[in-house]
Amino acid sequence: MSINKKEDRNILRKLTDFLTILPIVVSIVALSFMPDMIAMHYNIDGIADRFASKYEILILPISIIILSIIMKLIERSISNDPVFKNRGKSNQKVIERFRLVLVLMLNVLTFYIIYTSVMGVEDLSKMKINITTLVGMMIALIFIVIGRSLPKTEINNVFGIRTDSSMKNEKTWDLTQKFSARVFIITGVILFIGIPFLRGVKAIVAILLCAIVPSIICIVYAHIIAKKY
Repeated sequence: MSINKKEDRNILRKLTDFLTILPIVVSIVALSFMPDMIAMHYNIDGIADRFASKYEILILPISIIILSIIMKLIERSISNDPVFKNRGKSNQKVIERFRLVLVLMLNVLTFYIIYTSVMGVEDLSKMKINITTLVGMMIALIFIVIGRSLPKTEINNVFGIRTDSSMKNEKTWDLTQKFSARVFIITGVILFIGIPFLRGVKAIVAILLCAIVPSIICIVYAHIIAKKY
């Protein structure tokens, strides 16, 4: 690895670690500006239907830290996996970038929740960006990131479209990941563009369909390819 690439990866890791800690720090500071009871759940119409102690706001930031640590451990396990020894470094880079994107998006979600809590928002329909729209757009971006990452992965037990068929050999793996990459990117773009125009049940159904249907298509494709190769 060249010095520049090594430095870039170190910057990437430090940035991810910073974004992992940032939500808990901001949340703790924001507690003093929140009422004792805040809206912690909204119904399908965006109306608050459960209120709880403001300290529940810390659950998501703590979860981000735990998730980031787990993904960091996965990175190390992949790079040291004796079964996939020669492929570990490539897959580790993919996980590193995916961890950064995921943590960044969870930061956005955390700050949205902090804002609504500080402002005492009880009706999300009054917000310029609905929480369902925000979550849908973040999921769409995650699909796009996954799509861009899939062709760069090599056979592993953690990341990618992993079925008995796709992992049959290098050929079936490569073809499955490249095909799945296109499926996830197209799905992500469609969801990102379409979700702002949907509300309530329609938005939730759209998100679920975009999560389930592409996965089924990719699994079926892998099964078909495995029969050929």
